[in-house]
Amino acid sequence: MTSQSAGVRASLELFNGFYRKQNIEKAQLDVEKAKVDLEDRERQLTEELVNLYTIIQTDDNLIRIHEKSVASARRNLELVTARYMVGRVRFLIR
Repeated sequence: MTSQSAGVRASLELFNGFYRKQNIEKAQLDVEKAKVDLEDRERQLTEELVNLYTIIQTDDNLIRIHEKSVASARRNLELVTARYMVGRVRFLIR
């Protein structure tokens, strides 16, 4: 009976060894896939960050342009108001 259990034990260890090797290979593949997924996500986030930065720069430039436009309109209003006060400009009301 001892020889039978030894034979069964040897075949079980061989089978478990094969199963263990498969598990290790699968785990290695899972790690590689996770690395690829991480690199893809990093690329996506970098692209998104660059796009958002570009939008912020564009909006910042538009704000400066509008601020200059508002300052110019205020100066024009002050000039027209001053001329009106001294009678050099007449407002036409229709």
